Parts: sequence; structure tokens; C-alpha cells
Amino acid sequence: MVVGIFCKKQNSLTKTPMGSVNTMAMIVRDYKARDGSRFSLLIDLEGDAFPLFYPTAFITMRMASKTAGSQRVALFALKRLYEWASRHKIDLDHRFATKKLLTVPEVESLVQAISVNTKKRDGTTIKGAQVDYSLDILKVYFGWLFGHWITDSNATENAKLIERLQANLQERKKKTGSKSKAKRERIAKRLSDPADAALLELFENADELMKGTPGSEPEEQASLSKPNQLVSLFKRAVLFRNVLALRILYDTGMRLGELLSLRYPDFIPASGGDSAHIRIRRNHDDEFDRRMNQPVAKTLGRTLKISEDLEKMMFEYLGRYRAEIPNVGFKNESFIFVNHKRGENQGREIEITTFRSALSVIIKRDKRLKGLHPHLLRHHWNYRFSEHCEKMGYSDTKIRQEREHWMGWVEGSSSALDYDLRHIQQSANETGIAVASDTARNKFDRKRSGSSRYGQ
Repeated sequence: MVVGIFCKKQNSLTKTPMGSVNTMAMIVRDYKARDGSRFSLLIDLEGDAFPLFYPTAFITMRMASKTAGSQRVALFALKRLYEWASRHKIDLDHRFATKKLLTVPEVESLVQAISVNTKKRDGTTIKGAQVDYSLDILKVYFGWLFGHWITDSNATENAKLIERLQANLQERKKKTGSKSKAKRERIAKRLSDPADAALLELFENADELMKGTPGSEPEEQASLSKPNQLVSLFKRAVLFRNVLALRILYDTGMRLGELLSLRYPDFIPASGGDSAHIRIRRNHDDEFDRRMNQPVAKTLGRTLKISEDLEKMMFEYLGRYRAEIPNVGFKNESFIFVNHKRGENQGREIEITTFRSALSVIIKRDKRLKGLHPHLLRHHWNYRFSEHCEKMGYSDTKIRQEREHWMGWVEGSSSALDYDLRHIQQSANETGIAVASDTARNKFDRKRSGSSRYGQ
């Protein structure tokens, strides 16, 4: 991947001509190779702006089997490590080469540094799971770096040194509480009833967009509840694209990465009495995808049936709105969801950030949708699926097999078992309520008959 790239043999500190020490300025940059493979590099922006040698070597050799996304996340953890070392004037190379590893106070300082929410810059901390993952990365990296500098790192005395450092990091992982409780909270996630109603109204209003004509009222008066107020075909097209994307997520439960990876031939219209389908394919390191941060299918490929209403929306978008966009493609490698806005990216596949921005606009227009995010629709699909299966009287085996297919999970997936657990919990709650009702009814009957002490 990045073997052979000329990297800077780094020192944790950057020195000025006067000998003073400056904090390193670093950035994680994403790249795409000619064969379509994605990779990222941790760049030192000071001086020659080369990739840092050891993080690059670590990602190339130690994490070669990981996805580009996992490698990128690991580099951000290493970025925080080297920024922290630079601020505290710690030369990591020298420390590990001389076996003078981080002290307990330094480990505490490092953990505090990687726990700060750098996006908000308000002193708040990031989620415990994110901190824990970063600490796991640092544990592996420190072990790898120690093995690089110390040739007999497996010797008992040396092994104890690095194990002590790794144990210090492990001890500072945030307590996540009961795993079973966290699992119950996760599988219980679903849309609120008002949010569900708001989305269904939004999908119904798409019919007006399919039949209407561009409006003429000012842009600031445009409303989701009144699509005819949209000021231009462009506004209508973008809104229809976004509503269609939400409808697909709602109806199929697919992931956002899978949605944005859909290609022109992945929509299969109904024919010969068979329903329309959407095909999801694994597409890691796609050479035709021009996005550096490529959306990918994390689960198995599969083909999903869709409703007639969703099929009509697909035809409307592809044949009316998308077809009119300059530079848009109609080949097998062309993507379904594309940029509508003028510019060099017009007609090209949209970025994840673009879709999230578009979704935020929809959410702001209807307070009932506050808190909506793409993955919540996946949880909600599973909730609706469980309700449907219960009404149909499906066996546990059939429920699990069909859920695994729709979600793209392997046979025996723990995720499928988790959602089965939610169904069991709901059934148990209903049974408990029934038992309580019987108790209350029996008490009332005893009082009426005078057969208990209540009637005496």
C-alpha cells in the first residue's frame, strides 16, 4: 500500500534554528492508489511535510489486513499521541530506544489529552468507547514500536517494561458499565412515534413532487409540508433525492455506506411478475469511486425486494431529476445518488458529509425529527420487522434467517441474536403485565365473593 513511500524519519520534536521547541503541526491525509485502494498518511506539516515514518510503517505492516477506514481511525489516535508528545517535549523514539518508557503521570496526561473533544474545542470529552479504542490502538503501537527499537524485546525484563506500560493504559480505559445493559439500550433504539409519523408524511409529500411543477415563492418560505413552494427545479430535485434516500434507508434498513455506494444497475425494475429489487454489493477499494473517504458496505452483499411506491420514486428520480444533471453518468459504474449543485463535482457521487448536511436541513425543518440519524433507521427497521414477524407468527428460526439476510449478517450473527433478545424482552414484559392483571382481577373476585380476608 504505502511501502516505498518516502517518509520522514521523525523526531517527536521540531526544532527551530535557535534551538527552541515548537509543537508539531500534523494532519491525516487520504489518498487513492491507481488500483483503487485507499490509504491515509499522518503528515508533519512543519518543514518538509513528509509522512511520519513510524506511524506509516505501523499502518503498513501491522494493520495491513484492516480496512482503510480502520487504518484512518488508528492514524488519528497516533496523531493525538505525537501532538501530545510534542507539547510535552517528549522524544518517543529516544524513550523507547533507551527503555525509558512513559511514567505513570505521563500516561495520565496522555489519556487526558486523547479524551478531549477536539471538534467542539470546548473542553468536553469524547465518548468512552472512542477513548477506549484509541487506548487499544496505542497499546498495540507501543508494543510494536518497542519491538522495533529493542531487538530482545521478548526477554523477561524487557517484556515486563512494555507490559507495564500497556497495563497502565488498560487501567485508564473508561468504565462502560454492564455490557448486557448497553446491549439492551442499543437494541431498544427506534424512532419515536412523532418522528415516525413525520417521515411517513415526508414520503407521502414526495407524491406531490412527482406530480407538481416548480413553485415561485421565495426560498425562505419553502416548506417540506408544502413542496409546491420550492422555488426551482433544482430545489425540488435535491429535496426529492434526499427524501428518496431516506425512504430507502427506512424501507430496507441498509447502512448509509451501502446507500451511497448504489450504482445505476443496482436498481432492478419489476419484470415478469417479479418485484423490483435493489442490489447491495461489497465494493472496498473501488477504482471507479472517486471519493477519498469511500462509503463501503460493511456487511455481506445481497438483493432486497422493494415496494411499488419505492420503485416509482426510483423511476422518478432516475428518469426526471437525475437525468437532467450535466456530467451525470449512465454506465454500470455510475452512482445513483449524485451531486446536483453546479461545479466540478456536479453529476459525481455525493460524499457522506454532503448527505449528512442535507439530512440536517430536513431535521431543522421539522422538530419531530430531532435526533434522527441514518443508523437509527436501521434500528427502527429491525423494530418494525420484529413486529411484523410476530403478527405473521413466524418461527424463531425463520425470523433469524430473514433478519440476517436483510441486514447482510453472516449466519449465526450475534447482532441478529441481540434483536431476537429484544423480541423476547418485549414478550416477557407483556406476559408480566398479563400476570399482574390476573392478580388484580383475582383480588377483585375474592373481595366480591367474600372468600378472602378482604371481604371480612
